Amino acid sequence: MPKKRLQSVRQYKKQIFIACEGKKTEPYYLNGFKKLCDLDTAVNVKIVSHEHTSARELVEDVLKCRETENDELWIICDKDGYTLHHEAFCTAKDNGVNIAFSSISFEYWLLLHFKYTAHSFTKSKNVEDFLKHNYLPEYDKADKNVFDKVKDKTQTAIDNAKKLRKAAKTANYDDCKIYELNPYTNVDELLHAIENLRSEYQRNPVFLFRY
Repeated sequence: MPKKRLQSVRQYKKQIFIACEGKKTEPYYLNGFKKLCDLDTAVNVKIVSHEHTSARELVEDVLKCRETENDELWIICDKDGYTLHHEAFCTAKDNGVNIAFSSISFEYWLLLHFKYTAHSFTKSKNVEDFLKHNYLPEYDKADKNVFDKVKDKTQTAIDNAKKLRKAAKTANYDDCKIYELNPYTNVDELLHAIENLRSEYQRNPVFLFRY
């Protein structure tokens, strides 16, 4: 009887681990981005599940996932609902964890796919309602296809997020207190990190977006 052929497992020098605050929208969005980048075969980006209620605990959770010193760690969280942001940012800085932060919520990042705005929303529901009323009438946090519905506008979102941060910097905000800003988002920096990692394992990679 012939021996079964063993499948080779590709070992990556570096991985990205992402701990998401939300259990639906953020993971669904990132999984969609992974699929677009063909990351399941190119690199190993893992989305870490959790059962926590503070941003600091998210940082502590993702730190446990590091397998080698080369691994890149991220958390993705927002201002609405979560607590201990100051502690989270300090712990993250001390341990080399990156934070993709949105204020007031992740939906602000989605909104920037459609238009530039510096409007400050007080609650995540306000952003969701605005998004649904003007751009995504069927928007739902449990929509697994959320990325597909906005992916053709990703470059617009990246450009708008950069413009928003530039405006915040011009207003003399203290960068170490990002968690106090509203509005704010740097989800585009996480996408850039994923594309950078993708480029390490592909010959002559072409970046999908301009950062």
